[in-house]
Amino acid sequence: MENSAASSGKLAPDILEKAVLAYGGAKRDEVLVGPGVGEDAAVIRWPGDRFLVVAS
Repeated sequence: MENSAASSGKLAPDILEKAVLAYGGAKRDEVLVGPGVGEDAAVIRWPGDRFLVVAS
């Protein structure tokens, strides 16, 4: 039986953490919600008390 993560085209959470998220670069105060397991969008503080929500 095939691994459900592999069959869905997604990385298993532990592999995602080690192979991708560990190389995320420097933290920025503007990024309120960044990349992570289970995160489908990012939230960035924008000028003028606004927020930008982005997804890919």
